[in-house]
Formats: sequence, structure tokens, C-alpha cells
Amino acid sequence: MRHVSGEIDYERLNYSHFFTNYLEKKVGDYDDFIERLERICSVIFSYTFLLFLLFLSTLVYLFVLTLPFLIGDRFGIDIVGNIFFIFLVLAYILLGLIVFFDFITLGSIKKVKDNFISKIYFPIYWFFSTVTLNFLYRPLIYNFIDDKYTRKMFFMSIPYVVFVALEIGSSRIILILTFHRIHR
Repeated sequence: MRHVSGEIDYERLNYSHFFTNYLEKKVGDYDDFIERLERICSVIFSYTFLLFLLFLSTLVYLFVLTLPFLIGDRFGIDIVGNIFFIFLVLAYILLGLIVFFDFITLGSIKKVKDNFISKIYFPIYWFFSTVTLNFLYRPLIYNFIDDKYTRKMFFMSIPYVVFVALEIGSSRIILILTFHRIHR
């Protein structure tokens, strides 16, 4: 719009002196308005993109969780009775919850100054960053959480993404387990 028209000509609007003064103070310079609008649009786009990637990340995590069941069905292995697969699934869930805790607390585990804990946590963090495709949007997350305003938006997105993904994921797990029991 700025390229098509010039500055706002308040005098040309032919409003009363009272309203002209009010609008000049409240609306102000058109370039300032465009800059504010650009910031808002940029945050909305980034937030939408982040929501999509968080949702995708949660779905990938849940898909990997179902892999042992799919592999077991493919090769005729009873997953529910196999201690090794149960251990893998429980370890995956537990370590995933630890990384999720670190994620929603804005890196509380990464903030621990003890190098021993950092060296233990790093492979877990790296694995789940790879599995959940976190490396695709990590800079966007760090940019969101380092600003007070966008940090609030980030926190609002977590329950939404988790609820939707768990709803879809739990339906998928129930279908897989049902399919597993039918074909036994």
C-alpha cells in the first residue's frame, strides 16, 4: 500500500480541527504504521509456522513410538510379551518426557552448569532433536523464547499442539494395537 499511495493527508480528509489533531496524534506517521503492521504479520506467520512444525514434531515422535509394534507385526514378534521391545518403548517414552520437560521449561536441563549432566543429556537431546526434526525450527524457537511477548505465544502453543497430536496419536496407537490383536 505504501508504494501506491503517499503519506496520509489529514487535511485532505476535511475533518474538523479536533479530529484532525486527534488522528495525527493517534494514527501518526504512515511509515510507522506499516512498520508495526509488518512486525505483527511477521510474528503471526512465524507463530503459525512454529505451530505447524511443533505439531509435525509431535506426530513424528508418536510415529517412532509405534515403530516397534509395526516391526513386531511385520516379523511376527509378540511386542507386548517381549521384554526387549517393552524396555525400548518405555525408555523412548521416559527420555522423550525428559526432553519435553526441558523444552517446556525453556532449557532448564541445558542451564545446569555441571558438565557431567550436560554430557549425559546431550546425546539424549541430540537423538530427540533428530527424531522430532527439531533442527528445522530450533532457531525459530530460540528467537521466540528470548522475547517476553513471543515467549507467551510459545507457551500458549504447547497445550494446543500436545492435545491435538496426542488425540491423533492415541487414535493411531489404538488402531495399531487393535490390528495387532486381530491378526494374532
